[in-house]
This record gives sequence, C-alpha cells and structure tokens, in this order.
Amino acid sequence: TSLGAMQGDPGLRDFDVVMSGIETARSAMEQYHALRVAREMLRGLDGPELARLHEAVKHQRDSGWISPGMDRWELSEDILGFRSVQEDL
Repeated sequence: TSLGAMQGDPGLRDFDVVMSGIETARSAMEQYHALRVAREMLRGLDGPELARLHEAVKHQRDSGWISPGMDRWELSEDILGFRSVQEDL
C-alpha cells in the first residue's frame, strides 16, 4: 500500500510501512509523506509504537536527514511533541 493511498484512506494505514518510509526512505519526498501519515496516526498508536516512532524520528534528525527549516522538520516537531493519553494519566 502506498503512502499516498494511506493519506487518502485511513483504513489502509499500516504502521510498519510508515516506519519503513521514515527509517529507510529513498527520497525526502517519500519520507515527507511517511511523516504526514505518521502524524495522522498518532492518536491510534499504542505506547510501544509511539516510542518506536519517536526513536526513528529522533534518529533521522540526529543524522541530519531531517534538518531545521524543512517541512519534514515541522512534521517531526508535531510527532515528537505528541504524548499518548496513557502518558498523561
């Protein structure tokens, strides 16, 4: 399932495909779309999935693949700023 299709149809969303698009993107555009889908999925992720997503995004930022001033940086800020409902309890 493509990331574009996942953006248009929430029923097609696949966490592992999105993670692959973030961790091993073949282009900045692919990673951008994966980050967009990940942001849309945030409220439905469980604790381990959210932790895995945060770790992957942090790694991409630390490696310089996601840098300040990019659209992907803004998406990464949204993702890293999200805390699960369980964390708030």
